[in-house]
Amino acid sequence: MMLKVFHIPMNGILNKIIFYIMKYKFVFLILHFHFFSETTFCQNLVFENIKTANLINQSVIKKGDDIRGYFFIYEKDTINNFIDTYKFIITDKKLHVINETEIKVSEETSLFESSCNGSEIVLLFFHEDEKTFEYHIYDLNGLKKFAYKRNLSGKELRQYKKIALDGADNIELNGIHPIDSFGFISKTIRLDKSINSISIDFYGTIENVQWNYAPVTGGSYFFGEYLGTFKNVAFLQVTSFKGSIYTDKPEVFIVGLDLKTGKELFKTPTDSKYKILPKGLKILNDGSAYLYGDYYKLNTDINKDKALGFALWKVKEDGSLIDEKYIPWDNGFNEYLNISSRGKIKGIGFIHFHNIIKMPNGDLYVLGEGNDKALDATTILTMAFLGFSPGGKGFLKTVNTDMILIKLDSTCKVKDVTIYDKKNSDFFGYSGTQTNSRNNSFSFWYLSKKENLFNTINVYEDKITTDKIKMNIKTSRSLVLPASNGQLLFLEHFRNEKKIEMHFETTLNK
Repeated sequence: MMLKVFHIPMNGILNKIIFYIMKYKFVFLILHFHFFSETTFCQNLVFENIKTANLINQSVIKKGDDIRGYFFIYEKDTINNFIDTYKFIITDKKLHVINETEIKVSEETSLFESSCNGSEIVLLFFHEDEKTFEYHIYDLNGLKKFAYKRNLSGKELRQYKKIALDGADNIELNGIHPIDSFGFISKTIRLDKSINSISIDFYGTIENVQWNYAPVTGGSYFFGEYLGTFKNVAFLQVTSFKGSIYTDKPEVFIVGLDLKTGKELFKTPTDSKYKILPKGLKILNDGSAYLYGDYYKLNTDINKDKALGFALWKVKEDGSLIDEKYIPWDNGFNEYLNISSRGKIKGIGFIHFHNIIKMPNGDLYVLGEGNDKALDATTILTMAFLGFSPGGKGFLKTVNTDMILIKLDSTCKVKDVTIYDKKNSDFFGYSGTQTNSRNNSFSFWYLSKKENLFNTINVYEDKITTDKIKMNIKTSRSLVLPASNGQLLFLEHFRNEKKIEMHFETTLNK
């Protein structure tokens, strides 16, 4: 049989058909690519064969308000009883894996903490056998840049061994603070024969730089917090006791350290019209720095006396005071809350402040959470000294109640107070806050454990919306991290199944 071949001119019908097929094939490819790029944000990720995984050590990689990705670290389940193997994973913001690294350590080593400053990641390992802390600094491609060590005294070693005995899943320290693209400040405890003090260590990420600061004069006990950094000055709150922490009247100072050298630049009492106990330093969107916390009468004993209300101090980089605002419990808040002169709200308890957000119109939002006990200054300082949060696991049994959102005008007059019921629990339900680049909206989220509900509150200018997501009742622990495009990343740890599952959920705020 002879095969006949037909020649069709280029301007024929078949040529037109081929032309349209090729044309729309290209369109189909573009549509397919567009669809794929949009839907990959909803990608899920699962880690299996997990021995231990503290969800506190899984975190977001952010540069300012821009979310770049995530990092995760967990201990693999292996049959080697002498070597522990950690899996360290870095992903982009859509959970595509960029790098996977295995870190092998002795069985005497525990992973305590992690953090990210936008360009580097730090992992803190406690080596019981070597009597050291070791800080591993990685870039965002998973390459180790620096490793820093800090030797531990005998008393420090005993203290951290107790913490390690809680197990890797339960270590809840919060002592590493990122300095954007510059380094990390680590707050630990310093214990020796005569001095018990906070210890502030800096670990550089641009250069191999390390310094230490510990207040060791003027007292026998030094508690306090790293408050924040403003114009290359690290602000600390330092509270000193000359003798007993239970009977002596403490002194409270604000200390400023040169971020590059650790040199003490100033040390000033927290006294002005009133005495304040700063809880944090917040850089608001006007570029100014504000100290915030409870305030007391001058010459008061914060170890025994009750706070009068909430204070907001505007400060310079040299620690000097520009402006001060005070909101008394029995005047500023009593129009909205049934609150006593000592700061206790009926049905809620005392307020623990988490965050401050300033809107473009000058309004301030103060986010807090209720606590049923009036923790005295010594208790709070001691818990912070040991790395625990008030009401946190492992130190003191308290009951945390509802979330509280306080709206202030530009003069710090209370405009509104909203209470969000989350049911009582023995832990802080607050997980985090996310603001947009224009600072005209923000979201915060919290877990109501007894209801097994995850709640998001979205504030856009003066409009507030809420969203609730039901959690998986089989989850051992859950964590929520911010994501792009009005989404949140949910991590669910199934301890019995030895796995972590991750997925994105859309919230109402975009």
